[in-house]
Amino acid sequence: MREDESLFMFIEAPCNEEDERKYNNIKPGDPTVIKEYHRDVYYLDSYNREDMMSLLKSGAGDVLINDGLVCSGFGSLDTHVEIGKYRYITFTGYSVDQDISCISKVFDMAGIPSVPQLVTGWNVITRETPGRSNHYKYNVKDIYALPEDLKQLGIHKVETLAEWSGEVVWKERE
Repeated sequence: MREDESLFMFIEAPCNEEDERKYNNIKPGDPTVIKEYHRDVYYLDSYNREDMMSLLKSGAGDVLINDGLVCSGFGSLDTHVEIGKYRYITFTGYSVDQDISCISKVFDMAGIPSVPQLVTGWNVITRETPGRSNHYKYNVKDIYALPEDLKQLGIHKVETLAEWSGEVVWKERE
């Protein structure tokens, strides 16, 4: 990423309990049966590199990186580079170009090791070592307070997505 380019940031966070009740048509007093989970998607654009780094070094960055339920990342529409943190605190870098040196620099600064092959949840989650995603708080802030805190910077909710729902079925890896 170039020093002068405009960056965007995205956040995908689970809806709060009140919104889940609304989306699942659960009336007060009804048993809580969630048939489908939802995620709110937020977007912040036209941010410069220095301001983005300040944001990530603040308590906001701590929540975005350590909350296992949140997906977030940043990128550039100019150079088509995107770096994101996804479920189970996995990180991915994407670039249209073959040169990924800027992604490697960001990962090195954050202490994220490079691996020769893509590692996914299927590589590490088994019956013996189940995956776990935990909600995270930094002081008194969490992902549910963060969008409100970032409104003055221009973050806005773009959409609410329905997630897969149903029974979890374990398949043994081949």
